[in-house]
Amino acid sequence: MKIGFHFPTRPLTLNEGPSPDLRPLLMIAEQAEEFGFDYLMAGDLVLTKLRSEALSILSACAARTKRIFLGTGVYLPLRRNPLLLAH
Repeated sequence: MKIGFHFPTRPLTLNEGPSPDLRPLLMIAEQAEEFGFDYLMAGDLVLTKLRSEALSILSACAARTKRIFLGTGVYLPLRRNPLLLAH
């Protein structure tokens, strides 16, 4: 059995300023790995609820963790610019 949880990415979009503070989410990722969680998932429903972009957040978390699995709960490529998605 694998145990993990869904990342709280929505509060980042509520912060004021041009760039959100990722430090709280990076700390969550590091602590989840320390506590033995197997995975973290980030939602990416960009049209229904305002959220930060999941792949960028997960990339930052990947740089700070070693073994925990990172993934998106929902990712709709048809709602993205194909060039940006390929990048």
